[in-house]
Amino acid sequence: MLATISTTFVALSTFAILVSAKPGLSLALNGPKQAKGVGELIITATLINTGDVELKLLNDPRTVLNSFETDTFSITNAAGKSPVFQGAFVKYSPETILAEKKNSSFTALAPGARIEIKHDLSKAYNFTSAGIDNYDIVAANAFQYLDDGKLSTIQATTAYTSGVKLEGMLAVSRPSGDQHPPFNNCSASQQEQIASAAAAAENYLNGTREYLYRVFNHTTSAAPSRFASWFGNFTQLNHKKVLTNFIQLGARPLSAYTYDCVCDSYGADVFAFVHATDLDTLSVCGLFWDAPLTGLDSKAGTLIQAASHFATTAATRDLASGKTASLKLAIDNPAEATVNADSYEYFAEHDDLLSSFLIWNHPMWNILNME
Repeated sequence: MLATISTTFVALSTFAILVSAKPGLSLALNGPKQAKGVGELIITATLINTGDVELKLLNDPRTVLNSFETDTFSITNAAGKSPVFQGAFVKYSPETILAEKKNSSFTALAPGARIEIKHDLSKAYNFTSAGIDNYDIVAANAFQYLDDGKLSTIQATTAYTSGVKLEGMLAVSRPSGDQHPPFNNCSASQQEQIASAAAAAENYLNGTREYLYRVFNHTTSAAPSRFASWFGNFTQLNHKKVLTNFIQLGARPLSAYTYDCVCDSYGADVFAFVHATDLDTLSVCGLFWDAPLTGLDSKAGTLIQAASHFATTAATRDLASGKTASLKLAIDNPAEATVNADSYEYFAEHDDLLSSFLIWNHPMWNILNME
């Protein structure tokens, strides 16, 4: 009898521990109250594990966990004006990172542990048009973490944000993109791989334009499947926008850009990135060299994704990264899908995705057939 009671007590105690264990995360920003020039806008982001289980957070370059100059912050004054983003757009795939299983791609925080990351906002934002003023600074608070072998999302509670009075110099200069050589610090082998990727990307672009011309007169009653997969319900307006962007992407051969093969430490987990103000250079990074020439998250698709960010092509943003998030964005917000860089890449790679059964389990599969 006593043994039975003891066993029951242990089982209940174990159950209670499992039930009580839950993740928690808080985010706080610290910075100067007054900055005499944008160069003094150094913000420290502090993340604290407020839960009772370890968190293994994805070092996503679009979050405060990475100091890379992506569009991580929302910055506004009382009139609602914001600085112009002039930082980097990144090709990043959470699914690829999960498959790689590298510890360096994650930050592990034990319960109660904290981490601080400094961000130099002068690298990412130009305040010239917004002007001298008081600004509120808020960081994106959604983070992905490893949860029993898969990625889950946690929303960090915001302990406090940062406010600053900005005066003096409102922007730092960035390279204009003029007078670049065709390759920068690329080996002969790397140059050959880039050339092959550019040629394959041109084939992708030709195919996408042909497809979009074929469905030009399609009605909204039954969305063309390929379009619907990546850009949501078909409308003439969205079709025209996507077609125009692909035409502009093809106006300059991908072989005519400058390719930079040097990436700092932040480049190990990304395929490529471009800077908003440099309309000539594509920087290719660690995961690019491991990617297949064509197919899902390919070298060819990466070049299309990266080039789509330029204002002279499609002016896309990184609203959803990875196949799963892009498919979901097409369902939830078709308008945002038409300005999402990964959506253009996966649309271009669509035939290869179907042939390799990579999207059969998606809720929209009942309409995913080839026209």
